[in-house]
Amino acid sequence: MKKISLLLMFVSAGLFLSCEEDKDVTVIPHVSFQNDGVFAFDPGATTATKEVKVYATQASGSDRVFTLVANTELTTMVANDYTMPSSVTIPANTREGSFTVTAKSSSIGKVLAIDFVDADFMDGTFKGAAPLLLNAKVVCPTNDVALELILDRYGSETVWELYQGNNLVQGGGPYTDIGTNVTQPKKDFSFCLADGDYTFIVYDSQGDGICCAYGNGSFVLRNVNTGTTLASGGQFTQSQEFNFSFPE
Repeated sequence: MKKISLLLMFVSAGLFLSCEEDKDVTVIPHVSFQNDGVFAFDPGATTATKEVKVYATQASGSDRVFTLVANTELTTMVANDYTMPSSVTIPANTREGSFTVTAKSSSIGKVLAIDFVDADFMDGTFKGAAPLLLNAKVVCPTNDVALELILDRYGSETVWELYQGNNLVQGGGPYTDIGTNVTQPKKDFSFCLADGDYTFIVYDSQGDGICCAYGNGSFVLRNVNTGTTLASGGQFTQSQEFNFSFPE
C-alpha cells in the first residue's frame, strides 16, 4: 500500500510540473493574410475590388506597418491588371488590419499573389508561410448556367439556340467538320440568366443527331448553382427541345 501511495505522489508531482511548464510557453508573434479569395466580377463589369484582411497573433502598443509586394513567381496578372497599396497598417492595440486591391477585367482568369517583404520582420515577428492568392473570375449574381457540347464529325450540321420567351439570348453553330469519327474536344459555354422561362433547342440539319453513327456527340446544359441538369442528350433526329424556368 505504501508503494502505491508513493507512486501516486510522484505522478501528481509530475502533472503539477507539467502544468507549470505549460504556463511558460510563449506564442511566437507572426502576421499572416486571410484565406485565399477571388476578385468577383459581375458580368460585363470592367473592374472589381477586394478587401483583404491581415491578422497578427499579438497586439502592439503602436501602429505596425508591413510592406506589400506582388509575388512575381506566382502572379500571372500583368502590372496594368491591378492596383494594390505598398503597405498595410495594423493599428495600435489591435491584431487586425486591412487593405483594398482593385483589378481590371483584363485580369479575368489570372492570379495575383501578394506577399510581405522579408525586411519588415527583423524585429522577431514572423510572417505566414504562404502568400495570398487572389483569382479573378466572373461571378453570376443570378442564375449561372453552363453548356457542355461535344460534336460528331459533321459539326457543320449542328446549331443550338437558347430563348427567353420569344427572344434569342444565346446561340452557337454551325461548326467545322472533321475527317474522322474520333471524339471531338468538349466545347464549354457559360451564361448568366435572369429569372424567367427558357427554351433550349439543338438542331441537326441532316436529321441524324450528334450521336452515334459519326462520333459520340452529346450536350449537357446545367444550373451551376444547384447542379440541376436542364437539358441533355445527343441521340435525336432533326431537333431536340427542352423547357425550363428560373426559379426552378
